[in-house]
Amino acid sequence: EIWNYWAAAKWTYHLPFLGPLEAYRFFEMPVIGLLGFLPFALECWAMFQTALLVLQSCGLRLNEPQPDADGLL
Repeated sequence: EIWNYWAAAKWTYHLPFLGPLEAYRFFEMPVIGLLGFLPFALECWAMFQTALLVLQSCGLRLNEPQPDADGLL
């Protein structure tokens, strides 16, 4: 949103169903639209975890092993 705010060619959001709430904005996005970032972040996390499961089931693993409980101290 910060890049969109200063861009010469930018997109704008017009959400008439928000009524007066559309006037409250974070840069160019209505503030209520920021609530969509939480489900998107959870979806990205779920897809990452799914990709890890698929790779591990194929016998691939991360380059660096994850630390165990003793390695955290």
